[in-house]
Amino acid sequence: MNKEKFLQGRVAIVTGGTSGIGKAVALALAEIGANVAIGSRSAEKSSCQTEIEAKGVKALAMTLDVSSSDSVETFCNNVFKTFGKVDILVNAAGITYLHKICEHPDQDWYRIIDVNLNGIYRTIKFCLPGMIERKWGRIINIASTAASVGNPNV
Repeated sequence: MNKEKFLQGRVAIVTGGTSGIGKAVALALAEIGANVAIGSRSAEKSSCQTEIEAKGVKALAMTLDVSSSDSVETFCNNVFKTFGKVDILVNAAGITYLHKICEHPDQDWYRIIDVNLNGIYRTIKFCLPGMIERKWGRIINIASTAASVGNPNV
């Protein structure tokens, strides 16, 4: 096996895959041979898909809102139809709002929890059964450093 392409034949989903850490992870997975499906609310999907395909793998780029169960289900079903499976799930989608805690609108807080926490639950819920059935799978959840770094007034 070529160590440089050790994920050849594997299929990865990367949420938040059109920017930042998510995009870097998607490109790195493609570099080592994985076919990659990226989901994002961003309009940059087609250029990211082209960058991934330039690595010599297959790519799928679709709109994905991890705060919506329907959106996650539609996205995952399209990945299953296109690639037949999901071996690797990388949850990199995330949002934040910069408010002082005492000025933070409740709806912004609920949105953060729905995307950053519940979104992870939703994607795992749809991807995990196939991983269990095939007895192979990897799930990587990426969070910010905000949990371990202090921030005044937050």
